[in-house]
Amino acid sequence: MEKFKQYAVIAVFFLFLCGFAIAHFILPDKDFSPSERKPLEQAPELTVDSILSGDYFLDAENYLLDQFPLRAQFLDAKRILDKNIFLMNSSSGYASVGEHLTQLSPTLNEDQAEHAVKLFNKILAQYPDFNKAYYTVVPDKNYFLTQINNQPSLDYDRLLQIADGIQAEKIEIKHLLTLEDFYRTDSHWRQERILPVAEALCLAMGVQPADGDSYRTTTLQGFKGIYYTLTENPPEPEELIYLRNDAIDNAIVERLGNNMKTEEMTVYNEENFNKEFTDSYDVFLDGPESMITIENPNATSDKHLIMIRDSFGSSLAPLLIDSYAKITILDLRYLKSNYFSAVGVDFTDADVLFLCSTTMINNAKTLGLF
Repeated sequence: MEKFKQYAVIAVFFLFLCGFAIAHFILPDKDFSPSERKPLEQAPELTVDSILSGDYFLDAENYLLDQFPLRAQFLDAKRILDKNIFLMNSSSGYASVGEHLTQLSPTLNEDQAEHAVKLFNKILAQYPDFNKAYYTVVPDKNYFLTQINNQPSLDYDRLLQIADGIQAEKIEIKHLLTLEDFYRTDSHWRQERILPVAEALCLAMGVQPADGDSYRTTTLQGFKGIYYTLTENPPEPEELIYLRNDAIDNAIVERLGNNMKTEEMTVYNEENFNKEFTDSYDVFLDGPESMITIENPNATSDKHLIMIRDSFGSSLAPLLIDSYAKITILDLRYLKSNYFSAVGVDFTDADVLFLCSTTMINNAKTLGLF
C-alpha cells in the first residue's frame, strides 16, 4: 500500500509536469503581460551564430519563463507568500521604499555596459560627418533610493566609470535630480520636474533653452506606473503632467512606420493613458518608436540634434523643441545603427546626444547590434 502511494505521487507529479509542457506548446504565445506591464519574450530564431555565441539558449530560457502557463497566477501567489508568510519587503526583484515602488537591480553587468560604450563609439566612427557629440547618463530611481534606504544596489561608480569611455563630451545631470523627480509607481522621471535638466543640456550644447514660463500644464489624474500592480497595497495613483507651449503645439512630428514609410503623429497622445495593455507613460511621443523626427521652423537655432535614447528621452525631447530646427530621435532597441542611412538619418553637421539611463547601459543586450 505504501509503495502504491509513492507510485501515485510520482505519477501525479509526472502528469503535472507533462500537463504544463503540453499546455505550453498548445497555448498561443502572449505578446504582453498586463499584470507586469511589459512585453513578453517571443521564441528566438535558431541560427548557427546564435548557438555558437550562446545567445539562443539564454533567449530560449527567457522565452520559456515568460510564456510559462499560468505565469501571472504563480507570480501573484509568490508575492502573497513573500509578504504574508515570509514577511519580505521585496518580491521577485521588486520592493517598496516608503511610497516609492522600484525594481531591485543590484548586479553590475560590466560586459553589457562595455558593449554599450563600444556601440556608441562605433556609431560615431560610422557616421563621422557630425558636428559635436555629447552624452549624458540618467541615474535610475534606485540611485537615489540607496541614499535613504539600505537596499541592494549596483556599483554606480563603476558603471559611470565605464560610461566615461564614450568618445563624446559628458554632460553631468545627476546633481540636478532628486528622488522626488521620479514617479512613485514608475521608473521614469516626471516631465514637469526636469526643466533644469533640459536647460543644462541646451546650454552645454550651445543652444538657447526654452523659457520655462512659456509652458502650460495638462494634468491627467490616476497615473499607475509599471510597478503599480506588483504590490498588494500600492500607493494612491499619481498625476501625470505634460507640458505644452507654442513650439510643441506647432511642431511637425513624424515617425518611421512598420512599412518603412513616415507617418504623422503628435508630441503627446492621451489615448495611451490608462489604456489596456499600454504603458501610460506612452503619452509621451507614443512610447517605444524606432525613429521620430520633430521639426520646428521657428526654433531659436537652425541646428539639427540627433538624440539616441531610451524611454527617458520620450519626455525630455519635447522640452528641446524650442531650441532645435530639427530633432531626430533614434532608439537602438528597435533600429540597428547600420540602417540609419537607409531610413534617411543625416549626420552632416548635426549634434549627437546619447541620452542613456543607467538601466539601459547595464542591460545593453537590448540594444540593436551594429
